[in-house]
Amino acid sequence: MQKQKCKHPTCGDTCRRETKPRKTYVLKRSPIERKPYKIRRYSLKRSKVNKTEYSPKAKQYIIDNPLCNIQSPVCTYFSQCVNHRKGKQSIELLLDETYWEPSCIACNNWIEEHDAWARERGHKLSQHAISNNTITNE
Repeated sequence: MQKQKCKHPTCGDTCRRETKPRKTYVLKRSPIERKPYKIRRYSLKRSKVNKTEYSPKAKQYIIDNPLCNIQSPVCTYFSQCVNHRKGKQSIELLLDETYWEPSCIACNNWIEEHDAWARERGHKLSQHAISNNTITNE
């Protein structure tokens, strides 16, 4: 068996040092087997609100407002869904019809892809801004 060239300055062409055997690590226990599971899209509370309150209101809103209000370059003219101008992070914002807008699915996707365009035209509002509808005591 030929010795390898060493990079150490005192060894020269061949190494005189003994090579240490590498440690092999063995697991002391077997890994925990976990069943694969799917992460919920909505919490149980939110899914209950979606079924009982939001879905019927949204369907009626689309029936009452059959035309798309957004009119983006990809518009299909007829409303198919609701655009939530202020988002739908909380249940209050989800159910607040003052921030709803009838839209087609193409326009709703256009708003998500073109944020600046939507904000210029008022189809997307800041979630943190104070609305004009609040009453102040002066």
